[in-house]
Amino acid sequence: MQEINVRRVQPGERVFGVIQGFMRGAYVMNVGGYPAVMPRAFYDWDYGMQGAVGDSFYVQVLPSRDGRMRVSRKALLKNPLNDANLRIKRGMIVRVRVTHSYRGSLKGEVRPGVKISISMANMHRIPQVGDEVSVRVLGSNSRELYGVVVR
Repeated sequence: MQEINVRRVQPGERVFGVIQGFMRGAYVMNVGGYPAVMPRAFYDWDYGMQGAVGDSFYVQVLPSRDGRMRVSRKALLKNPLNDANLRIKRGMIVRVRVTHSYRGSLKGEVRPGVKISISMANMHRIPQVGDEVSVRVLGSNSRELYGVVVR
């Protein structure tokens, strides 16, 4: 049985896992009978979603340099940003609700699931969580859109 599991837990494979506990910034999981680590950022595209001990789901095994098995649930989920990119183009001005401040920039949502990082470079007043601001979209990366506030 262990030989079958060894073949399943190769990088890139889809395997069933169970959350067994938490450690700083990650979930400790049992994947195919082996211990694995899943960073919290790899749980879901929506950063507000969190797992609980005992939750079970399919994960994708990721390559690892340190010898510990790393997995991602997010790699198997559809990226909501891909759909948003079809409609939200560079240069567009969108209305954004501020959700939180993080490392010198603001984070917000254009609509649920579509995140945007907002530069505070040309702001006269820093908006509070819950405020709506107009943002010019400058582009996107693999996680979210990014832009600057329009006065």
